[in-house]
Amino acid sequence: MNLFISSFKMKKFIKRGIVFLLLTLIVLLSLGISSVLITQQTFNYSICEDKNILIVGNSHTECGINDKVLKRSTNLSKSASSFFLPLYQTKELFK
Repeated sequence: MNLFISSFKMKKFIKRGIVFLLLTLIVLLSLGISSVLITQQTFNYSICEDKNILIVGNSHTECGINDKVLKRSTNLSKSASSFFLPLYQTKELFK
């Protein structure tokens, strides 16, 4: 009898673990896909023809380089951005 109860509890635990992992996977995938879609819709992938200097990066380049002083530059830096956002922006800009 004890073996049956233990086996039943283990099966229940495994089923709940699988459901939890599937739900976590679905949530993470939906967040990843939605972030890519939002980025594609909100980022303007064009710059003026007279600009030939592109500045990308995090808060250091955002606050440290003034693109109003450098007339032929465009500063696309964002605070708290990871390495991949400027890389993605640059790749999309050159397409």
